[in-house]
Amino acid sequence: MIALLISLNSAFAWNHTLKLWHRNEMPLKWYISDYRMTETSLSEEYQLQQIFDSYDNWVDDVACAQLSHSFEGIREGHHAGGQSGSDNLNTFYYDDPKDIQGAGVLAVTYTVSSGLIAFNRDGSTYRYASDSDIVFTKDVDWISSSDLENCSGTPIEAVTTHEIGHQWGMDHSCEENEVTAGLCGDQELLDANMFWSAPSCASFSPEEVFTDDDVEGMTALYGPYATFNASTDTYGGVPLEVCFELSSTSDISEVEWIFGDGQAENVTVDDPEDYTICHTYTEKGQFTINVTIKGQSDTCGEWQYTDRERSMIVACEPPQPGSGFDGLFSTETLEGEGRILQMINQADTTVYGCIDQVSWDVYQGETLVKSVSAWSPKIEFPEDGDYKIVLSLGGPGGETVDELTVSVSNSPKGGCAAVSGGGMLAGFIGLIGVALRRRREQ
Repeated sequence: MIALLISLNSAFAWNHTLKLWHRNEMPLKWYISDYRMTETSLSEEYQLQQIFDSYDNWVDDVACAQLSHSFEGIREGHHAGGQSGSDNLNTFYYDDPKDIQGAGVLAVTYTVSSGLIAFNRDGSTYRYASDSDIVFTKDVDWISSSDLENCSGTPIEAVTTHEIGHQWGMDHSCEENEVTAGLCGDQELLDANMFWSAPSCASFSPEEVFTDDDVEGMTALYGPYATFNASTDTYGGVPLEVCFELSSTSDISEVEWIFGDGQAENVTVDDPEDYTICHTYTEKGQFTINVTIKGQSDTCGEWQYTDRERSMIVACEPPQPGSGFDGLFSTETLEGEGRILQMINQADTTVYGCIDQVSWDVYQGETLVKSVSAWSPKIEFPEDGDYKIVLSLGGPGGETVDELTVSVSNSPKGGCAAVSGGGMLAGFIGLIGVALRRRREQ
């Protein structure tokens, strides 16, 4: 839902973790464990406040991404942490309570994917996150943003902002090996909050936390987006008129609709309050909707979004025989099974979902002797004689009824015979099996 294509400066080289949050998860909920720093000059109140401040750095400075967060409370007595501690509650832990992080590591963000695909970009598959915990390491001389002049430790707000960047889905602007190999010379990347190492006291400023690389990278994940949905039924008989509605966080200027049935329409939006369009499907099929939306945002400039809803529309006609058949069904003898015939359903099933009612009725004269609801059942006839088999198939496109009259009898060998739907004799010589009549009604 967040597959954005925003014009970006090619000089920037932001990277993503390939995990991000679904827009429905906003505001992003987070907790803090009561396992907090004890041997530090930072009060418990400040330890909580700097998380608020670090989230707000992203919210305020990357307005185009439209991020939001919500503090859900303190988890009393909860001391788990790390990848194995995933419980779908985004939790901050101090002092590495499980001792899983090595020396020199300031903090780690452990994000777990739900496995659901968000979109594909530049050959990479992005998936939605389901849990993301941030664990701070023991034995670090953390300092508050008000103590930067003393420079007696590591600015905790800078590290927390960095880790929250990971939580949102940002990866490092440059890795250590890229720097040593001389592959990261752009100052935008070296100064980025998402650089692989923490900034020094002298280089960190709470007023200027990010470079353009940070901002552009986050905007590419969560920038202006639009959604579309159907305001009428998407499943029914032809002709099927479906109306679609758009919604967006920014003004939409142009929309290209591809309806999946070979028809397309480009719409210039004159009224920003009217994002509705209707399309009529005249042939049966399952249809995928592709929408490309362009717009303008005060904070983001021009933007473009492309989304697709696979098999969103199911348009149906009354049930018909499949290709190569002249009837909805035929029958087949079953050697050695007495007066049992195998029903063979020959209906066209190329459009999944267009047949949702199946009923087989067996008559002897005017008397109903058996009803079966199954796709291709075996039917046992109570005695020798003539029977009328009626198959009724229904769905959103209507109902079709086909019937076949057969004569069945036990053979000395225990077999029986019947005529197939094509009028051809099925069985073997010496057994009576005659189709008297086929009639189809719609």
